[in-house]
Amino acid sequence: MNLLTILSLLLVTSGAYALEIDEKLLIEKLKSDSPQWKQIEAQELGALEALSTLEENFETTLEGNYYYLKTDEKQFSTFSPVTTPIKNKSIGLTRPTSYGVKWKLTGSQDQFTNSFVNEGTTTALTASASIDLYKDLFGRMTRNQEELLEKNYGIAKLKKEADLKMLESGARKIYWAWVATQQSLKITESLLESSKKQVIEAQRRFKNNIADEGEVARYRSQVASRQAGIISLQYQEESLKKSLRDLIPTFNDPKLKLKSVNVDKVVLEVLQCTSTISKLNGAPLEFTPYDDIARLQKEQLLNKQKVNNAHSGLDVKLISEYKYTGKAQGADKSWDEFSNDKRKGYSIGVGISIPLEGKRSTTEDVKKAVDEKLYLAQADLSASKVSSVHLQVLRSIQLLSEVMKNQKENTKQLEISLRTSKKKFNQARLTVQQLVQEQDQYLQSNLDEIQTQLNVINTLLDYFSVFTQTPCGINRISL
Repeated sequence: MNLLTILSLLLVTSGAYALEIDEKLLIEKLKSDSPQWKQIEAQELGALEALSTLEENFETTLEGNYYYLKTDEKQFSTFSPVTTPIKNKSIGLTRPTSYGVKWKLTGSQDQFTNSFVNEGTTTALTASASIDLYKDLFGRMTRNQEELLEKNYGIAKLKKEADLKMLESGARKIYWAWVATQQSLKITESLLESSKKQVIEAQRRFKNNIADEGEVARYRSQVASRQAGIISLQYQEESLKKSLRDLIPTFNDPKLKLKSVNVDKVVLEVLQCTSTISKLNGAPLEFTPYDDIARLQKEQLLNKQKVNNAHSGLDVKLISEYKYTGKAQGADKSWDEFSNDKRKGYSIGVGISIPLEGKRSTTEDVKKAVDEKLYLAQADLSASKVSSVHLQVLRSIQLLSEVMKNQKENTKQLEISLRTSKKKFNQARLTVQQLVQEQDQYLQSNLDEIQTQLNVINTLLDYFSVFTQTPCGINRISL
């Protein structure tokens, strides 16, 4: 067997298997391969990054410096010496806090040489502090900014849960629409075969002068209509496959197909879930993240208002420094001087900045108005979603349940009527138009029943997008 033959066999074998998906595989691939899933996860990380960026400002840092200068330049006069070399080294700890205070502790040694002093050395230990006395007094602004970002991260985590569930529900809607399309195809194809048999029988009757040309044409019209319906459903199926591929790029197999689905089991789970939801007294807040999102958004407004209140205020800072020094000629003598006879020194100062034209006050008022409308609107939207979705779904489920009940009865009675009509037609007690019309009604009733079942599933998936932790069998595929 040559290489070309082997390759041909491999290609044929690899093309013989289609990727079959079920709901479990769909969710697994959604989590691992969907760009939208990764984008939602990135939004949570973005909120965490913002919080971490603020908190890193309060990190204790160790700082060290070394400086050396040497020059061969000439001095202008005896009383204007050239100082060279110059050495400076220091090491220190800096600790900003969220309470409006910044501490710094530094140990240093400076040394210089000129025509008057040889290796004049100053060894020092300096403690300094910068304290905000107005805007950020006791860290009121900084800590509110920190709390604001902490709540923002909390909201991001809850929104991630809600957004991922919504994405999952969207994927499952496509999946169940595909299942419904295949169910519709099976029924339509089955009835198409019956129609083809009726055409053959009508042609036989026409040859025997029992049926006329109109009867044959009517049956052929029915075949063409059902073939058109099948093509339309096949088009819908391909569109649904494209939607899945757009959502999950790794579903790129051209022969993508569904695994078999236990429809009866799904219908039972749907009925059990609708029963569970209908028994709930009010919107079940314990099943949804949106209630906590609304609460955090309102709390965010309070933090934001406190930050805004300081926008147009004064900037007043107290800067202080306390120092121990030891001076001598030579590094060792300077250290001995510092250790045994150090001298103290201190400085203190206040800096103040006062806005005079009132532009900051105007900006502060605008900020307050914008934030109040924005945060309250977001909180109201989150809270209203909870109550409105629960009420809407309850009513929708009640209506759709009634529709399903009547459609099921309609299909059952049409099936009985159709068996009787076929007997009447064979006995020449019913026209071909009446028989075909009844057959079309039976097909449409089956298709309507499938569509209503799909509407019920879609309604439940919309409900799960908000009430993500609803304890239902059909909701067991969760985040």
